[in-house]
Amino acid sequence: MKSLFSPKDVVSVVGISYRQLQYWDKTSFIKPSAIHMGKYRNYTFQELVQLKLAKILRESNVSIQKLRKVLESVKDLLPKVGCPLAECAFLIDGEKVLIFNGDVVMDPETSKQFFRFEVRALREEVDRIFPDKDSVQLVRSAVS
Repeated sequence: MKSLFSPKDVVSVVGISYRQLQYWDKTSFIKPSAIHMGKYRNYTFQELVQLKLAKILRESNVSIQKLRKVLESVKDLLPKVGCPLAECAFLIDGEKVLIFNGDVVMDPETSKQFFRFEVRALREEVDRIFPDKDSVQLVRSAVS
């Protein structure tokens, strides 16, 4: 499982431009936390989740002010998550952020009030784009 992502990786997974990623870093909206030798910037999976959320919410016409508040809540909540992040689902209603582990069941009327983001889908996409080296070796040896 890949855990650190270069800006090029982030652009391909999240679907934002390199310019947008640079801007968000420069404005401290979402900054990479893994910086090597003072110049190589890498993003963690948690930051990848934040970037994907930001992109999806911006496409849903959430204002930048609300988006900043939502992401601040997400940043505060992520260290408190007691299960693997890939098993979580985010429910966002305006400025409220709820994080659930496992399935979330709601009546159809209530579910319309929330934006839902399944981290599992992002993890699966990352694993598809960046297959584990061990699994690639197993597939190659099985084919040979």
